[in-house]
Amino acid sequence: MWRYVLGSVERYRGPNHIVSVFCNDCVKFSLLDHERVNPLYDRNGNSAASGSPCGPSRGDDLRSDKGCRPDSTSSSDGGDNVIDFATGYGAQEQALVLMAKYWHSGQVKTRLAAKIGFPAAASLHELFTRRLTDSLARAGIHHQLRVSPDDCCSQIASQISPLWNVRAQGDGDLGQRMWRGFSDCFTAGASRVVMIGADLPTLCQADIDNAFDQLRSCDLVLGPAVDGGYYLIGLSCGREINRFLQLFGTLSWGTSTVLRDTLSIASGCGLTVKQLDEREDVDQWPDLVRLVQRLERSDSSDDTSLAAQIRALLQYTSFSDSFSQARTL
Repeated sequence: MWRYVLGSVERYRGPNHIVSVFCNDCVKFSLLDHERVNPLYDRNGNSAASGSPCGPSRGDDLRSDKGCRPDSTSSSDGGDNVIDFATGYGAQEQALVLMAKYWHSGQVKTRLAAKIGFPAAASLHELFTRRLTDSLARAGIHHQLRVSPDDCCSQIASQISPLWNVRAQGDGDLGQRMWRGFSDCFTAGASRVVMIGADLPTLCQADIDNAFDQLRSCDLVLGPAVDGGYYLIGLSCGREINRFLQLFGTLSWGTSTVLRDTLSIASGCGLTVKQLDEREDVDQWPDLVRLVQRLERSDSSDDTSLAAQIRALLQYTSFSDSFSQARTL
């Protein structure tokens, strides 16, 4: 199993024979099955950047079992079962956060389910989430998947790339849960954080890299969605983190005014903003049809493969009429 970490490697082997790594440059090496990467926390499980100027330490919250991969709690205190970065983050000062629900039938993509049914909608959501965790698992970035419901962390962690640190979204509305994700990453030492959802499976590493690049010269980056929301939001910790809090306040989440309201709040807070290209989320049946059409016209084998997976998934459900309609549109 290959994992990516930062190098100039000094290893610390604890009583449970788990290696901690202290490093500066990016290298690639092989880990034993019982070892894992968790670059934002120290060997005691606390924030490795407790003195961060971006905000107070939230080490106890970050150490929560809700945030551990299933193989990361073998010792009594969780202390020696992480590989950490105690001397700075280097390239991993950048954090990518994916917000996603677990694919329980009836609890995800309910608008799409009105056409294709709850089981097929849940399977599509799983496909989209897996696609993103696979295609965006590049070295040099801290990857965090924040999951809802909170008790599904272990289930989803065992099914995705080990480069992703799985954590619970916690309580609150969407804005509160998003803010918790940003705040935790900044407190742990990240200086630029990009957050996405699982509604746009065609997001690629170049899109994420572009967002991080834009954050070098602005406070806030947004990826506008056709429906009036946004598919990506990124923040740079060059300013006091609490200045961003209003962006996640009393917005009408899930409506066509989210992007407009966010831009208005950002302007009122004096934040500098850059916008990426407009894209279309997949929330309803027509969105899915257009996605399949675009994928099948693409020259990318990854895109055509995703289109085939979507068609196959719909074909082998009881919603054959929906699949036939997608084939002819």
